[in-house]
Amino acid sequence: MRLLRMSTRRGMVVVAAVGLACAATVVVMERKERFARIARQHSGVFPPLSFVDLIVASEPDRERLMLWGKRVGVWHSEMAKKYQYAARYPWLRVEPDPPEPSRPGRATRHLPALAPHFGG
Repeated sequence: MRLLRMSTRRGMVVVAAVGLACAATVVVMERKERFARIARQHSGVFPPLSFVDLIVASEPDRERLMLWGKRVGVWHSEMAKKYQYAARYPWLRVEPDPPEPSRPGRATRHLPALAPHFGG
């Protein structure tokens, strides 16, 4: 049986294939590290609720704040699970994150204009 002869062309193809495999490995490892970092950022996050918010708020507002805090905690735990899975399988596609639950009462408040409007 005759073995394949190693020509310059075949040698260049082999080197290019090995280079592509190495580059793909580096890209996958970087994705894995990035997803693991994002998962660590989401794990153990507590909602930004202070005792002052709870003391100053009225009873209905206090209940809404507590419910919001639970929703934010659930959102962070789901994001941590999502990115732990993505770090385990970095070659798979990752869906975009859902929006973080908005704080009650913040979306309806309007800030005053910082500068007067000049028009003519």
